[in-house]
Amino acid sequence: MAPNADVFACDLIVAAIGSWAAEGALNAGHEGAGGAPPIVYGWTEAHVGHAVLVGQGGGRLQCGLDAG
Repeated sequence: MAPNADVFACDLIVAAIGSWAAEGALNAGHEGAGGAPPIVYGWTEAHVGHAVLVGQGGGRLQCGLDAG
């Protein structure tokens, strides 16, 4: 399900959804909205936290990750 276009009317999105499917849909909507606003994706694993910023310059959440 694609996110509502209203979500891209804010200044910053912080996504800590915990669902790759939902975050992938958010990332696809972000690209469709021209990459604005920036999105900070965050998640935790055992003993470590992660954050990836996808800014207005474009890019995809998947580009900041590896298969490891």
